[in-house]
Amino acid sequence: MPYENILSGFQATAQACGAMDCFRFKKNDVWHSISWKEALAEVISLSEAFKKSGVRAGDRVAILSRTRYEWALYDAAIMSLGAVTVP
Repeated sequence: MPYENILSGFQATAQACGAMDCFRFKKNDVWHSISWKEALAEVISLSEAFKKSGVRAGDRVAILSRTRYEWALYDAAIMSLGAVTVP
């Protein structure tokens, strides 16, 4: 099924998969998971925070981080505002 954009695909998957694992990560030698529902809630929260800080469509936002699951959440939140993630 084609989606309008990456974020709409993320939202549709989150609605369909709800409590299923979206991300698994290791912290202090213990595996943790984040559900699709939790990931979508985090993306929405981050999007609102970016918007409050002045990020608008067309802006470029750098993510300076080591590889981690939060990077994907920040990227989705940035794209949801029409902004562009730059490494």
